Amino acid sequence: TPPFLSLPPALNLTGQTAVVTGAAQGIGLATACLLQEHGMNVVLADVSEPALSHAHARFDPARTLAQVCDVTQGA
Repeated sequence: TPPFLSLPPALNLTGQTAVVTGAAQGIGLATACLLQEHGMNVVLADVSEPALSHAHARFDPARTLAQVCDVTQGA
């Protein structure tokens, strides 16, 4: 993890779940990686199924779910 992407050691995120949008690349992917490194379960959300599948392969499958979705569209 690059030094500019770090969390305080006292912050215990183990077992918590985060939903990360834009998780297939860039800042979203880096955020998801960081959160899982700190013990979180992660839901990866992105509009691109091919990119999301590729990103999902980098994670622990027991602690990660990938979901194709477009958060710009309302319910």
